[in-house]
Amino acid sequence: MTDGMSSVGAFELGQNFQRINFLLQRLFLALSRREIRNPGVEGPGQPFFLRAAMGQAQDWMANPMKAINTHISFWQNTTALYAELTQAMLSGSTMMAKAKANEDGPTDARFSDAEWDKHPFFYYLRRQYQIMSAYLESLADSASSGEDEKHSEQIHFFTHQLVDLFSPANFLA
Repeated sequence: MTDGMSSVGAFELGQNFQRINFLLQRLFLALSRREIRNPGVEGPGQPFFLRAAMGQAQDWMANPMKAINTHISFWQNTTALYAELTQAMLSGSTMMAKAKANEDGPTDARFSDAEWDKHPFFYYLRRQYQIMSAYLESLADSASSGEDEKHSEQIHFFTHQLVDLFSPANFLA
């Protein structure tokens, strides 16, 4: 009876680990020799995120009910959407009811196809994305309160870029 691995398999496994170790050493060496560039070109760094976190913490301390209401609103919207989808599934519907007019303010052109409103799966993805993006934008507002204008613009810019990046329209087209 064998213990699950032959000596040839153990030898190959050892060689693979040695190769991984060698490649990791090369990676660390390359990263350590990397020239330090202008951090403004590379994107936000640790100081930027620290300032944003401090701004958000200050906002939470100054107005804890605002922060709590923001989180409660997010969870209420999410559970209401889940209940709406569950109701549609339990009724056996393969189509969602007509979307409420002006549900989210201005129409997002990325979701102009009728399937985003009719099909339950796509409706759920669209609405959850919109709920999450509104939530993240409100967190960006609280993180940038009291900061200088440039830092506030940077927080909103990077938040908007992140929100746009995760749009389901980017993945399901």
